[in-house]
Amino acid sequence: MIPRAQWYKLLYLAQETGRAYRQGGWMNGAAILTLTLMLFLLGLGYLARWELEYLLQSIGSALDITAYLKPEADAQLVQSQVSLWSGVQAVTIVPKELAWQQMLNDLGQLASETNALLGENPLLDSLKISVGDSQFVPQVIEQLNHLETVDSVWYPYGLLQQLQTLQQSLQTLTTFAITLLATIAIVVTYTTIRLVNLARAPAIEIMRLVGASPRWIYAPVLCQGLGFGVAAVLLSSTLIALSSVGIGQLLQKWDLSLAPLSLGFSPLLFALFGIGVATMGTWFSLLEMRGQQ
Repeated sequence: MIPRAQWYKLLYLAQETGRAYRQGGWMNGAAILTLTLMLFLLGLGYLARWELEYLLQSIGSALDITAYLKPEADAQLVQSQVSLWSGVQAVTIVPKELAWQQMLNDLGQLASETNALLGENPLLDSLKISVGDSQFVPQVIEQLNHLETVDSVWYPYGLLQQLQTLQQSLQTLTTFAITLLATIAIVVTYTTIRLVNLARAPAIEIMRLVGASPRWIYAPVLCQGLGFGVAAVLLSSTLIALSSVGIGQLLQKWDLSLAPLSLGFSPLLFALFGIGVATMGTWFSLLEMRGQQ
């Protein structure tokens, strides 16, 4: 059971914190909205980066590696050998006759002219190799290049490089935006708390004269800053959740789905970051006030 003296202290802290909010006026809303915007953009930026990484992994594993075999190679023998490698999910033989027919079908009206020009089928038997994860692609390609029965290997690296460049640009942009917004949020919180301290200056002076400790003088203001952080975390989390639902419904129209974002997103770290930014602005304001006394 909490002693009565502690109840009185908690009641005093709650009353003074409420008074600090009232004295803050519209600046309370400005601080909370700035923090909310910062955390909302932080969350969306992180989720966008997570989605892009998921897309990169999905595309990398969905794209097949094509290995063109030498004319004297036994396709079935090479298929059984490659299928035993790490990361390989499936190996499909594409006979040169089938590849030639598909190419002629794609050419349409030019098929007859192409057939007359080239004469015999110049294509090679090939293997379509599917990997379970894009991280195995370099390893599988290197192993294919060491096989004497393989003439050449093809894989669409250009698409993956473009996605990786986009991912790096998004990371840089997200880092810059969060740094800028965090700085603005700290400044707004600092300004709000400073105005509150100026409004409470007579009451603070009276409390100091009657012997109140600095802890009880500044604790309500610190609680006010913590309240800014908690309110911003709750609002931004709600906005992020609603945005994720809306984006998910939009993607369903194209038979797409969001990655399991909750597995890579830490609500605890997100909350601590938001509360930490608000507390930092409050702490800077209190340090300045104590330095002036």
